[in-house]
Formats: sequence, C-alpha cells, structure tokens
Amino acid sequence: MLETVHHNKMSVVVENALEGLIKLLFHENALIKKSTSWFILQVTENFTKSFDKDTLKTLIPTLVNCLNQENSIAINICYSLVNLIKNLGDPNTIKNSNAISPYFEDIFKELLNVAFKEHSYNTEYNLFTACFVTVNTLIEQSSHDKQDKLEEIIIYFLGLLENTTKVGADNKVRDQQSSIALSIHYAINKLIKVMSQDLASKIYLTLVETFKQRQGVFEEAILCISSLALSK
Repeated sequence: MLETVHHNKMSVVVENALEGLIKLLFHENALIKKSTSWFILQVTENFTKSFDKDTLKTLIPTLVNCLNQENSIAINICYSLVNLIKNLGDPNTIKNSNAISPYFEDIFKELLNVAFKEHSYNTEYNLFTACFVTVNTLIEQSSHDKQDKLEEIIIYFLGLLENTTKVGADNKVRDQQSSIALSIHYAINKLIKVMSQDLASKIYLTLVETFKQRQGVFEEAILCISSLALSK
C-alpha cells in the first residue's frame, strides 16, 4: 500500500496518521511497538520528502528517544533515521545547512550512547552495527555548517580508539575499532580540503597503535589512511 502509484494521496493519509503512529511507539505492548517501528521505517523510506518542518520537529526527537527501546525496535528506528537523513540531508558541502542540521548533535549523541550499551551487542539484533550505520550516514550527508562538529567527532572517536588499545583485542574490541575507524574515514572525506596537519597526524598515530595491538592492519583503518593521503 505504501508503494502505491497514488503517492500524493497516500502522503496526505500518512501525514494525518503520523501523530497516532508516534504515540504507538510508546505502547505497553511490545509487538505493537515493533510493528509500528517497522511501519514508520516504510513511511520514512517512501514519504520523507513530503514532511514539513513541524512534522520533523515531532518525529525526529521521538525517534531519537526510541533508540533506547528493545533492540528489535531500535534497529527499525535506526534505519528510519537513515532514511530521513538520506532523503533530507545533502552531501553537497556548498550548502550551509539542510533539514537534518538542527538535529545533528542530538542524533549523534544518542546513537553513540546506545551503541556502546551492553545490550546493543546481540547476535540476533545487532543494534551496535545499526547505530554506526546511522552515524556514518549522518556524517556522509552532513552539511557545510557541521565541519567544526566533524572535527570534534574525529577527536572523540580517536579517544575511543585509544581506549580500545588499552584492553585485549577480542572480537568485540575489534568490531569497535573497525566501526570507529570507518566513521573516521567518512569524516575525513568530508573534511579533506580543510583538515589540519596536526589532526591528520593524530589520526595516523592512533591507527598505528591499533595495528600494534592487533598485530596487523585492518581494512577500515587502511581506508582512513588512504583518505589522509588525499588531504591537503
């Protein structure tokens, strides 16, 4: 039904129903919440561009709050955010802002908060991975006005990487390092023309420490280094 050719008519129906759907995300019945989160995932894939600013002011903060729900629900929320970011963001850094810009910091902060919670590491519902997919999309689609924030994000991620080198390199730590390095890679690509030499050096040296710990290189870190080679 959501993929109907009568897209304009369905857009009106969806927008009118959205307030009720948002309320159902907090229903006491877990099955209803999960079904609602799946439906919102479909809505954000097909009708995002018809949302106005008032709709986004309600929808995006609600989705961010729902990241703390059960993994099966939160994963749908993550990919709903991915849809919103892709459809409303703009990777063209000529533009100073986009529809996602006002929510950038809140989305990023909560994604990282949830990603590193113990329950996020689940073989059936891997919320950790979903959070980082969303983070990477947020970085990739970020607008020009977020350049300073991206530098802060890189520095924050380097701190996380440094912390992982102080513990044993088990599978969980390796997954963390790979995900963090990939996010840094996306951020480097956005800052490739303006990154300072000091920050580039710090990235390289931190990655080298992970190589020493793991006794070998890994793909995501190599992507970072390749991106650094293209920076000014």
